Amino acid sequence: MRNVRVVTVGASNAGPKSNITPDRAELLLNVRTYDTAVRRRVIASIERIVRGECEAAGTPKEPTFEYFDQFPLTVNSEAVNDTITEAVQEATPATASDRGLSYEIFRCGSGIRSRS
Repeated sequence: MRNVRVVTVGASNAGPKSNITPDRAELLLNVRTYDTAVRRRVIASIERIVRGECEAAGTPKEPTFEYFDQFPLTVNSEAVNDTITEAVQEATPATASDRGLSYEIFRCGSGIRSRS
């Protein structure tokens, strides 16, 4: 559970038109992990991959990396999680799969509860 990681590509921007080779590209990622060591490994892997792609493409400049919007993990109390779980289950008496929907309630620190 502690090794879970999610990397979301939020935006990829390069060049103004399809027939113009851009002189730069911007990739915006969001990284979510439960463990700071896992986060460091994920970020190091992203940097290694980007550097490797730049080298393979023969880019004249080294890539630059900017980090922002970094916040510590929020750990909800078990009591709060139980209250929210109960409220969601009461608000959706039919099972989510009966309606073709799914939802998950994450409880950090003590595993994941999910219903789908």
